[in-house]
Amino acid sequence: MTDEYDGARTDKDILQDIERELLVDEVVSTDNVQVQVENGKVILTGEVGSLEVKQKVGDIAENVNGVVLVNNDLRIERI
Repeated sequence: MTDEYDGARTDKDILQDIERELLVDEVVSTDNVQVQVENGKVILTGEVGSLEVKQKVGDIAENVNGVVLVNNDLRIERI
């Protein structure tokens, strides 16, 4: 990740890439995950089943081209 948003990729492109990567990942269920992108900054909200899944979603978002920052505000679901 870079520290500055260069505008080379649109937020829509970044959002689509993150959503696509989350859908193909077998560990992640995206039913309760919301993704927002603004100027290359990603905000993850919602609930996931475990700390492992929270970290995985954050890692997926961080590795998408154009992302400059990820705020992983996912909560871990209580059983």
